[in-house]
Amino acid sequence: RSKTLSKKKSTPDKKNSTISYSSKKIKNIISNSEKKYRNLYESSPDLLRSIDLDETIIDCNQTYAKSLGYSKKEIIGKTAFEHVSEKSYQHMKKSISKWKKTGKILNQEIWLKRKNGTTFPTLLSGTNLYDLNNKIIGRTVAFRNISKLHESRNLVQKHEKMLMKKFDELKTAYKYVLKIEERYKNL
Repeated sequence: RSKTLSKKKSTPDKKNSTISYSSKKIKNIISNSEKKYRNLYESSPDLLRSIDLDETIIDCNQTYAKSLGYSKKEIIGKTAFEHVSEKSYQHMKKSISKWKKTGKILNQEIWLKRKNGTTFPTLLSGTNLYDLNNKIIGRTVAFRNISKLHESRNLVQKHEKMLMKKFDELKTAYKYVLKIEERYKNL
């Protein structure tokens, strides 16, 4: 009988150790997952930030902080509009309204303002953040710096204007040549 009791005692211990092992394994998996996510977030070449439902910045990556000339400590707690240039302020308000209705923002051009006052163009895309109960708690936003694209577009537009001017000059010269040709025909 004492053998039976000792077997009964060992069974729960084995179960507890299995549960404990599973719990440790799950915690390890979750911890590794969090580290991978944090690494992706921090090492992204895009400017990333997370905001809560009150439009307060609750996190950002190093790229965001460095691109704007601030430390992360200076950014956390500021409003989502703190780093938006004046020319994009109204567009940003519309984008946030759209996000609240649809849960997404995709490729909206927003100009950001650096600590030194200079501005630069970005493409804004964002999606909802959820808690464990699937309740919306905010959003994560990616800003892609499109300064080089903007510079290229401006250069193309500048060259296009120059070409149009040359084309107009050629048309004028052609009309002049036609007039001269007409005069010589009549001689």
